Amino acid sequence: MVELQHGQEPAELSVFRAAYPAAQVPLFEDGAFQPAKLAAKAALNSLQGGLCVYCEQPVTSTGGQLEHIKPKRGAHARQDLCFVYSNYAQSCNHPRGTTCGQKKGDERLPIEPAPGCNVHWTLSTDGTIDRIRVENSPWPAEAEATLALLGLNDDSDLVDRRRDWFRSLLEVMRTDPRGLSNFLQSAPYRYILAASI
Repeated sequence: MVELQHGQEPAELSVFRAAYPAAQVPLFEDGAFQPAKLAAKAALNSLQGGLCVYCEQPVTSTGGQLEHIKPKRGAHARQDLCFVYSNYAQSCNHPRGTTCGQKKGDERLPIEPAPGCNVHWTLSTDGTIDRIRVENSPWPAEAEATLALLGLNDDSDLVDRRRDWFRSLLEVMRTDPRGLSNFLQSAPYRYILAASI
């Protein structure tokens, strides 16, 4: 998961909120919000290094979806955060909707994408993500629930791609340990890879 740290919100979002101070959730899909939505998505894409916040697969600046980390609808709705930049992330659009923000829907994440969030997981050599199983590990139930809610092990193609990148990481560590930093800066899945070594 990308260890997301929000910076300053895009100007388009500030302009939108100034024009619509009492904006409600339905306005999120309205044409009036589209310039702010596109600007937020582009800013997040840059901030997230071009990766989906949850699965860490590459996503373009115009692709994927503008994800509400805390949902705007449902039983856990935080409607007050619908137009707040620090509640946004860019998530991929999975073809079958079986991972990431599409799978999460309106549920609340036990562990959110933030600095240090990856201390809860490790990447196995087969490409699956598992919670760290050490005595007194922080929030073991929350770690498992987050993985399940996001479906991060549900797509075999995604698991296979992570496995292949993990093998590449091991090869770099074996043949060119000084190149490890450069490898991790450009690799997809870089956060879970780094958490696993």
